[in-house]
Amino acid sequence: MRKSKGIGIGIVTALAAWALLLAARPLAARGDAAPRPGIVLVVSPGLRPVGLALTAAYGGRGSLDVATVSSPVAAVCGAATEVALTVAYPTDATLARPGCGDIESIPLAIGGFPIVYNVPGLARPLRLDAAIAASVYLGMIARWDDPAIARLNPGLSLPRAAIRGYHGAGRGDGDADLVVSRWLARRVATWPAAGGVATARWPIRDGAGAASPADARPELAPYSLGFASFDTAIAEHLQAASLQNGHGDYVLPSLYGFHRALEGTLQVGFPTSLRADLIGDDRAAFEPSYLLYVLVHGDVSRAGATGPAIKDLVAWLAPRQGTLGWVPMGYARFLCHPGLPGGDCGLIDVIDAKIAALQTG
Repeated sequence: MRKSKGIGIGIVTALAAWALLLAARPLAARGDAAPRPGIVLVVSPGLRPVGLALTAAYGGRGSLDVATVSSPVAAVCGAATEVALTVAYPTDATLARPGCGDIESIPLAIGGFPIVYNVPGLARPLRLDAAIAASVYLGMIARWDDPAIARLNPGLSLPRAAIRGYHGAGRGDGDADLVVSRWLARRVATWPAAGGVATARWPIRDGAGAASPADARPELAPYSLGFASFDTAIAEHLQAASLQNGHGDYVLPSLYGFHRALEGTLQVGFPTSLRADLIGDDRAAFEPSYLLYVLVHGDVSRAGATGPAIKDLVAWLAPRQGTLGWVPMGYARFLCHPGLPGGDCGLIDVIDAKIAALQTG
């Protein structure tokens, strides 16, 4: 499969950061501390590779097992010794459920969901926007040579082939659906929404133009279109579209573009809960971008002897000032340069304060 040209810079940057982390973190992780009680890290299927990489980097600090579940938030609500890694922060309605009220959402890094496609023979990456993506999933655009797609891609020879659309729920990754659905609701008035928050209902038709939900690798199907996390796009050499952001510019996915989405959101105001959708109104921002969260009970003492180990894990994960932090391949780190104005220093301070406030006894 042909690799998208524009994704190359992001690949080099991500792989360089990953190599540096693999060289540096295990040495720091071994330390002299005694082994801690076991923790279960729950992840959605799409984040399982990230969870496994995290456990490897965590090294000898303690026992950390990965469990794949359909709803990481629900799993944390019901288990004191579990911590979740997720791209979908819990809503107010979720936090109102029994056992969920003290869950803290702590950002670790910044990611993005590129629209990826498999169209052979294109001379350059496709340009797409939220309206086209929504129209595909609503069944209003069915073929690759649709005039709306051709209008954004003058000079490209588009095939007269059916678009085989797919989304995350067919692969058990409903968290990804929610992030992308919120982006579509923000940019497309006709996208289904309820109570101001986009639902994860994906009304794609079930005809011959749709990828089969039973297809384990729909992104490899000829003439397919869907979305994938940036780390997956890198690892599987998927073609990624140049997407229109809120500023009106077309931007390929990159770590820089993810960070510009965070910076734009910080400029307009960031909620003290740290549960936020990233807004791509900066001209260099990529959207849909999102925050990678660790979810943990504010009162970790309910986990008994495992409580201090949970707080230690979250502190190790946190993007602290002056340290590398732990950032998986394909994710952008927070930036804070002591002595220089701007950056993410204020956000990092809030994250540190939330971690310090976790109750261990």
